[in-house]
Amino acid sequence: WYQRRVREAVVSTQSTGSLGKGLAKLTFDDTYQKQRARRMAQKPSHIGEGLARGGKSLLMGFYHGVTGVVMRPVEGAAQEGVEGFFKGVGKGLVGAVTRPLGGINDMITYTIDGIHHHTQIDEKILVLRHPRYIQPDKILRPYHTTQSEVSTCCRR
Repeated sequence: WYQRRVREAVVSTQSTGSLGKGLAKLTFDDTYQKQRARRMAQKPSHIGEGLARGGKSLLMGFYHGVTGVVMRPVEGAAQEGVEGFFKGVGKGLVGAVTRPLGGINDMITYTIDGIHHHTQIDEKILVLRHPRYIQPDKILRPYHTTQSEVSTCCRR
């Protein structure tokens, strides 16, 4: 039951990751898209890191969304004059919606990824000693290292 739920969450992060990539493309900002791709490539290793990165993505999404409304028209006007100003207004307004939504989406993705990596069961089992050798008479005797090692080698 538990592992099935974790797998379902992982599938949902794949879809939220695709949604986030689409929202980043809607910002029409190549620098933002590259920064986001670089950030998202680094997976959190535990729940705390997932929550921290998710919270940061959320706050940065809102921050860039609000500042973009002012900065995009200014940058556009500096590069292309009046026409660039109006392009910047459009980009700023689109970014005011898409960047916070992308931040929310990234927060969900990071949090679920952190939970997933935290709950991974390590498949490597450390063998502390060889299994006990039980003689054919089926009487349980004290553990004997040499007998156990020989028995293990012969079984292979």
